Amino acid sequence: MPIWSSRAVRAGNTRALAGFQIQLTAHIIADILIVTLLMTPASGCGGMGLLLVISIASGGLVGSGRMTLLYAAMASIALLLQHGFSILGGSQGWTIFSRSGCCARAISPSAGWRMR
Repeated sequence: MPIWSSRAVRAGNTRALAGFQIQLTAHIIADILIVTLLMTPASGCGGMGLLLVISIASGGLVGSGRMTLLYAAMASIALLLQHGFSILGGSQGWTIFSRSGCCARAISPSAGWRMR
């Protein structure tokens, strides 16, 4: 096989990989937004917040390592902001913050194991 053809194949794969990363990022951001919005009427981090762990871990399996840490940080911030706004709105008490903090801490290791 000629050298130029293998270079062309690698260049095509690089463009496809960049498109895949954009699509994966859009999917993870959509998951974070949708799950965070679904948590508002559910009033708690219990089952709905743990769905973010699955999204972040699956994004870490197929995506690049540093982007996975970005996804985990965005999910943690979204969880804490959602609970902060629900406390300010009066629908929940201050005790729920410990549960949302534990849920946010559970998201980070699901992304960080890929970096080792």
